[in-house]
Amino acid sequence: MPGRPSVAPYLHGVADWEPAETTIAWREEVSEISGDLLPGNKPEDLLEDFPLLPHELLRDRSDRVHKQLAVLAKRRPDAIVWVVDDRGGVTMSALSALQKDEIEYRTVVLPPVAGGLSDLGLLDGGESTAATDVADDGADSRRKRIWGREAIPAGMTVVREIDFNPDADERDEERVWYWCERATEGGNRASNRVTWADHVAHVVDFARRIVEGLELPDEVANAVVVAAQLHDHGKRRPEFQLTLGNSDFPNVWLAKSGRSGNRQLPEPYRHEFGSVLEAGEDAEFAKLSREMQELVLHIIAAHHGRARPHFGWDEAFDPARSQGDAEALSLDTPRRFARLQRKYGRWGLAYLESLLRAADWAASKAESEVGV
Repeated sequence: MPGRPSVAPYLHGVADWEPAETTIAWREEVSEISGDLLPGNKPEDLLEDFPLLPHELLRDRSDRVHKQLAVLAKRRPDAIVWVVDDRGGVTMSALSALQKDEIEYRTVVLPPVAGGLSDLGLLDGGESTAATDVADDGADSRRKRIWGREAIPAGMTVVREIDFNPDADERDEERVWYWCERATEGGNRASNRVTWADHVAHVVDFARRIVEGLELPDEVANAVVVAAQLHDHGKRRPEFQLTLGNSDFPNVWLAKSGRSGNRQLPEPYRHEFGSVLEAGEDAEFAKLSREMQELVLHIIAAHHGRARPHFGWDEAFDPARSQGDAEALSLDTPRRFARLQRKYGRWGLAYLESLLRAADWAASKAESEVGV
């Protein structure tokens, strides 16, 4: 998008002598997730749940990588790969269609069945033996992808559940892929159920602590706290609660499911989109100036990475609101981003967004560690 430069040159500088590089990884989900499974399991979301870790990655000059991928494509021209940019966006492409400039400064995720990994751990297009997906093989074994609920290790939380046969009359647990993570120090997932009211209170508390230590204008600091109060209102939807395994609503609203499930909605509902739609009805929000209302709405919309500048077309809906309201917000979101970026600058706006994200992360970390 115009106005969104790559971060890497600003962090590392630009040297004419330094050739472009490409990173390679192998993941089972590249070949497993296709067709009707894709809308509810977008590659971006899968990589957010299970990020690519250093022990999975190979890196080399882009020209060398492209040469080996071209050899690999002669054997498997129709193999689908994921090309991940530096912002986490994913483009799906046939292996044979990849051009060198399309993989520069990007990560190419291959299906293990395509091969391409030598015995020495190097990229080798002539190697036909299936590669090994090592996403679960970190030394600490903090995460695993498991077929069938009975095999889920004690102490792990299900962060994603993929049913490969959702239309069957009876659920076949052997065809359900559970992605699990162990709650650890520094983690941001709760291992126990956390109510919506408790989580919001924790985020507000951390937001207040954060802004009190900063030299922000009073109205901006207050806007961050108001955003914390309103950031998860979109979770108070029956459809969202069912994904958390919560059948007790509206008596109890959950923010996090703990070990009870986290089933995926058939549609990619984004709770922050619903939160923005609901924010305008809040009394504290109504007291803010128009400029601060704009900031609050954007901070809420962006606290999980969307709204910079937009929500995906398939994410722009709220089961509790009219399609007209959703379409209006969908159109206004990139405009608001542009207005605020002009006001605060690229890095200034990103900094303000990070305050709510930091408060949300800190609250989730505390909830995971001590069950507050």
